[in-house]
Amino acid sequence: DSMSDTNDRLLEVVTMPCPICGLVHGIEKHICTGVISIKGVRVEYPEEYFRCNNPVFSDDENIFESGEMLNNNLARARAQYKLRK
Repeated sequence: DSMSDTNDRLLEVVTMPCPICGLVHGIEKHICTGVISIKGVRVEYPEEYFRCNNPVFSDDENIFESGEMLNNNLARARAQYKLRK
């Protein structure tokens, strides 16, 4: 899982409704090195995501991306792919 990368770092804490636990609380916004395959080419890119720290959920269950985040992550991946061509 790329989101548990050793390059992972905390960017900020955002207070918002959490889709994981259903509560409004401080959710950690992280960045790490994501890895994706585009047309058979392995591409590394900066990937942002949110993490809910509610102890009820395991590390596999507590990570999510907003729609905007997902779009930005994919745009960064495509940009890195174009640089490799």
